[in-house]
Amino acid sequence: MIFQTNRVPAYRFSVSRHQMNSGAARPNHYDLFLETDDCLWTWEWLDAPVTCPKGWCRRLPDHRKVYLDYAGLIAGDRGTLSPVIRGSMIWKVVCESFIEVNLLAPQGEWTLQLTLHETVRSWIPKNHQGSSWEENLPRWSYLWTTRMQSSASKAGE
Repeated sequence: MIFQTNRVPAYRFSVSRHQMNSGAARPNHYDLFLETDDCLWTWEWLDAPVTCPKGWCRRLPDHRKVYLDYAGLIAGDRGTLSPVIRGSMIWKVVCESFIEVNLLAPQGEWTLQLTLHETVRSWIPKNHQGSSWEENLPRWSYLWTTRMQSSASKAGE
């Protein structure tokens, strides 16, 4: 699927803190949920994508739309989910190896880019090098970058 659009925000997104239960193989992380017509495209991040300008993320299976607004315990003893940022989004570019969306929330506006890229392990934060998170990182992962929209750039649009 490849498309470009500048549609009015019709979809939503959410960044949620996923607190794992003690002894879990995966570390605490953030889940990014991007709404599509029938599901949520989902990525796992070690740092909140809107507070850190770039890093690696892992694509997860699609999630049900209920997770956009969900807060609480996750079934199957998988920890708890706490929304951090919620808002609307505009899909800009979608293809097999690159996604760009504009995220609009009360906390600010960001452009998020996800690029399929061969994993460079030296780019993984030192506190996660040699961890199970790094060991389970696929050979190809997503490199993400965010850019906060400044008042000047929004005024010129």
